[in-house]
Amino acid sequence: MDKYRAVTLGDLLRERRTTLGLTMRDVAGSSLSPTAVNNIEKGKINPTIDTVLYLCQVLQLQPEKVLLFYPDFTKTAGVLFTRIDEMVAHGETDDALTLLYDMYWVAAELPDHEQHTSEIQYKIAQVFADNGRFDSATTAMTDAYKLFILTKSYPRQVDAICALADFAKTKDQLQRAIGVYTTALELAYRHQLFDRVGRILMEMAQIHMESVEQNETVLLCGQAELVFDFLRDADGLAAMKFLRAQALAELGKLEQALESAEAAHNHFQAVGDVQQQATAARLLGEIHSSLQAYELAREHYLQAMTLAESAGHDELHRAKGGLASLSLLQQEPESARQHALEALTGLHKPRDRSRLYRILAGCDLQTGNTDGYKTYMQQAVDALHEAGDPCSAALIQCELADQTDDLELLRDGSRKLRQMIASRKRV
Repeated sequence: MDKYRAVTLGDLLRERRTTLGLTMRDVAGSSLSPTAVNNIEKGKINPTIDTVLYLCQVLQLQPEKVLLFYPDFTKTAGVLFTRIDEMVAHGETDDALTLLYDMYWVAAELPDHEQHTSEIQYKIAQVFADNGRFDSATTAMTDAYKLFILTKSYPRQVDAICALADFAKTKDQLQRAIGVYTTALELAYRHQLFDRVGRILMEMAQIHMESVEQNETVLLCGQAELVFDFLRDADGLAAMKFLRAQALAELGKLEQALESAEAAHNHFQAVGDVQQQATAARLLGEIHSSLQAYELAREHYLQAMTLAESAGHDELHRAKGGLASLSLLQQEPESARQHALEALTGLHKPRDRSRLYRILAGCDLQTGNTDGYKTYMQQAVDALHEAGDPCSAALIQCELADQTDDLELLRDGSRKLRQMIASRKRV
């Protein structure tokens, strides 16, 4: 932009000093000499970044506006990006975007500008995404990816593709996200970017888990574990063992699930990650419940509750839900009901609530309250639809129909399942 070429840093500082009616000695203070101020204004010397920040403070100028005129953009870019992060954190999104576009036009005038404009476009996309403007974020990130191709920066190409996949995931476009992550994975493997390979496999595994595709989750977790083991990334390895344990438990492969869950739990305990340790303890409770090792299950649920008191409100109530499930298995419907109702007061995610509604339905079934059973099971179905899981919702609908001999409801649930199976085969 012409305004950045026409005006120098010295011009800007001199104009502001004159406007405020200050002498060079006034500006210099105890940090600089009047001669240094004069030489800076005349462009005879380039001040350090710290000196510019000092002058901005004395002259009551916004540092980000002044740093745009600094002769060496490579030295100011990091400071400006930090300032942009501060703006975003304070909700000043429009100001952050304005500064980013100003930076873009300054950088565009430089030789080999793609090194700078690619990173600026990447940041623009992130700011748009943080503000929920995903269409604009996608456009900006695509432009950043093209610039990373020009600079032959393969790691940043992978980062840009992963960001595009993350945008799709945030918009609940899960199949699209998987496709984009697959592209990133191929590029990361090709250029042996194994740290990124591990993280991509982790993201893909989590999406498949959300999509109730446990077999795919187990496969991807196994691949990710090999990568994290190669990288000696113990945290990544434990995270994948935990996710694989969840998927294996849902598939009914309980002994394998137990082995993975215990390994993850031991790591979280060793590194002092209380939040993850609480979650792993709860999972161990669920697995031991399924193995009918009820005393061990209770110990793990109680451990999860103790840890969760300092780790997180949600995890505490999920552990209470685990105790409710255990009580139901032991034919203690009133105890199960009490724990489930307590858990309901603190859990708001539809999938969590669906599980609790099913426990409450089981309590009513054990006590012969058919109407209560129907009501809670229908609430479980509705919650799963809200969670975007129509397959599990249809399965619960079929279970409800079977228990109540409702043939029409059973036909409807079966029809929905057939439609979803056919749809997945087409995909």
